[in-house]
Amino acid sequence: MPGELVGRASQSPAKAGEGRPPRSPAVRWLKQWLYGQHPSRYESLLQTTAGSAWRILVFGAGRGEREFDLRGSDREVVGVDIVEDVLVNPLVDRALVYNGRRLPFPDVSFDLCCMHSVIEHLFEPAGTFAELARVLRPGGHLLFKTPNKWFYAMVISRLVPNWLHANILRFATGREKRDVFPTLYRANTCRRLRRLLLAAGFVEVELHAHLRGAGYLEFSLPTYLLGVLYERIVNFSPLFEPLRGHIVGHFIRARVVPPAAATSEAHGPTSV
Repeated sequence: MPGELVGRASQSPAKAGEGRPPRSPAVRWLKQWLYGQHPSRYESLLQTTAGSAWRILVFGAGRGEREFDLRGSDREVVGVDIVEDVLVNPLVDRALVYNGRRLPFPDVSFDLCCMHSVIEHLFEPAGTFAELARVLRPGGHLLFKTPNKWFYAMVISRLVPNWLHANILRFATGREKRDVFPTLYRANTCRRLRRLLLAAGFVEVELHAHLRGAGYLEFSLPTYLLGVLYERIVNFSPLFEPLRGHIVGHFIRARVVPPAAATSEAHGPTSV
């Protein structure tokens, strides 16, 4: 494909799937005590599903700051993004920069596609999901984690101009400015995701809103405790599920993809 950049990621060691540690020693200790031995639902799904996958697509892979290391001697992990940062991602075997519309792979190329914190940035989610259905084999798995539009942090995010997000996230989480991208939230509810993915040719296995930890409130002990209290409240009853932090989904590519979905082109991802 013209303009496509391809590279092999460096093999430098990296701890995947972890954000920057909290600044407060008390928060670090409490976080480890409360959650250290309990993987997130997204991580559990990846561990279970990746074991039987020969070829994995990490969609919106970026520099690998938010991903898990899925490499293995018996599989190939391919990272793709519209930004060149993906070329230095240490957690993929092969990295590609593409044009943000049609993925540079033949049909039915992958057994598994995973997306961590990508859907909230998509300009046209319906087209993107149709393109992912094209490159997944029938029976292939799609796993994702994305912010819930109605979580308090996302409500605040939509009220604050995008140009201020980098400064706020740097204070709250230590995230670097180059890892912050504009958010659109065009598919960030369970209802909207279910409708778009079924239309694209996927079959639902699991789709739930989850909250594990204090979210964006780890920058001090008082705010962390407030965040843990919020987590306990919204996890107490299914009635509070719409107020939880992230949506985690597991879908399978149907044996037959709807014709309208199969001919759609995707507006691609950006990483966070």
